[in-house]
Amino acid sequence: VWEHHAPDKPSEGRGRSNFVGWTGITPIAVLFEYLFGLRFDARRGRLTWKLNRIDELGVSRYPFGADGLAELRVEARADLSQRPRVTVNANQPLEIELVWAGGSEIMRVGPVL
Repeated sequence: VWEHHAPDKPSEGRGRSNFVGWTGITPIAVLFEYLFGLRFDARRGRLTWKLNRIDELGVSRYPFGADGLAELRVEARADLSQRPRVTVNANQPLEIELVWAGGSEIMRVGPVL
């Protein structure tokens, strides 16, 4: 899919390389929110991570706020009620609400100095 299509030459695009524009927002949002369970609330400055899977997964360079980037990882679990083991690193302070079938927890992370 070309972000900047050429109406006079339908087979060519004039978009930038290594760039995801408006065309990519929906599939990325669906992936983050529904498959990975990530939803950032900018007003509260909180990332809610609903862990509805038992397999290992992670997201690199998850954007939040104006300049925030986070690395998020969760280890595989035996079942949905088991407390997840997560690793989070962020370049800005970030509050994360972890939610899983067996409970919930608030984490606060920030840049490593």
